[in-house]
Amino acid sequence: MPPRRQKPDRSYPKIEWRTRKSAPVDQPVLGRTYTLREPPKSQLPLEEIIVRRPRRSLVDWRGLGILVTTRDFVDRAIGITGELFVTAGLFVLLFLGWHVWFNDIIQGTAQDKASVVLSDAWQSAPRTLPEFDRAMGNSTGAVITVEPPIIPKVGDAKPFATIMIPRFGLRYERTIAETVDVATVLNNTATGVGHYSASNLLGEVGNFAIAGHRTTYGAAFGWVDTLRVGDRIYIETEEGWYVYRFRNMEWVFSSDVTVLNPVPNLLVKAKDRILTMTTCHPKLSSAERFISFSVFESFVPRANGAPAEVARMKISH
Repeated sequence: MPPRRQKPDRSYPKIEWRTRKSAPVDQPVLGRTYTLREPPKSQLPLEEIIVRRPRRSLVDWRGLGILVTTRDFVDRAIGITGELFVTAGLFVLLFLGWHVWFNDIIQGTAQDKASVVLSDAWQSAPRTLPEFDRAMGNSTGAVITVEPPIIPKVGDAKPFATIMIPRFGLRYERTIAETVDVATVLNNTATGVGHYSASNLLGEVGNFAIAGHRTTYGAAFGWVDTLRVGDRIYIETEEGWYVYRFRNMEWVFSSDVTVLNPVPNLLVKAKDRILTMTTCHPKLSSAERFISFSVFESFVPRANGAPAEVARMKISH
């Protein structure tokens, strides 16, 4: 028969509280008497107190009766920091929602209204829909080509035309101002679209290049990726309407300025009139540029009345 195992001695060391000062030891030994400097302020029975040297705390306000250990201090600091990060994250999400979505609606509406005011100042478009809205002809059916006037260069940040793109909606109309300065043109509630001063003038043979935001500040070119081949783009001035047809698109690096050449991407003499629209790509980033090209189709003098699509857009306003 195997011998019985003896139970371990689980008795606690005897503790006496005395007034004389002596330092406690780290590891108590059974059967010995220890003297502490002062009784611990605890509601636990003395039998449940294990005598050991207490850890020093980082924050110790004994005069106020507050004792925070190192671990408690770190835990509280981590908790407070986490709550601050969560709160800051919520504010960032709210700001992005306002800046990217809600602000686009507000500023885009303001830019549309400013463009309407500018075009109305030239002359309100007639409500009738002319039969010949893009070219002129005679009784033999021959088409008489109308040479578009060249709009002279205006001062920086000065508006000189509006752009209407039916694909973007019947109420879409934005003002074109000189230069692509961010503060005074692209972020302005009264404009939104800027003309590259280094490119050709409107009506001139060559490349009339303009720029607008794809997101934020009204997102003037926010729907440029929805254009389809053959879509008409109208640019209105005091002289009349310049009609372009969308042809193709491409993506380039932000450092590529050859798309602003008289013939985009080439170093040859221009023979046609081209409209180039540039904007950021992808959305919420400026790493690349989204480029869309359109070719000049015709010019409609103001005396002939507004093109049919333009008249419908004017009515919708």
